[in-house]
Amino acid sequence: MTTLLSTKDVDEEVILTFDFTDGLASGEALTSIVSTEIVVNSGVDANVALVLNGSPNFYTGNSAVSVPVKGGLADCSYKVKVTCDTTNAEKRLTVTAILPMNR
Repeated sequence: MTTLLSTKDVDEEVILTFDFTDGLASGEALTSIVSTEIVVNSGVDANVALVLNGSPNFYTGNSAVSVPVKGGLADCSYKVKVTCDTTNAEKRLTVTAILPMNR
């Protein structure tokens, strides 16, 4: 499932929150952030990696991840995907969101 985030102005620096609660059973928690990926969803941006603004961190009792972002190009949208391991050794979760941009 992919979530559509609120539109971000290219001049803003914001924190995106990826909530994994729906995928966690009672007593489970996130244990490590395996990867954070960003790609262009629509439009053209040769420097897409520059939209990430630092490292992701656990948020809200290890059931969510915060991802800082900045910049981007007007009229582009970006797909941001966060993958985490959990306290259940047989479970790895991914949350994906679309981040639209404007000026």
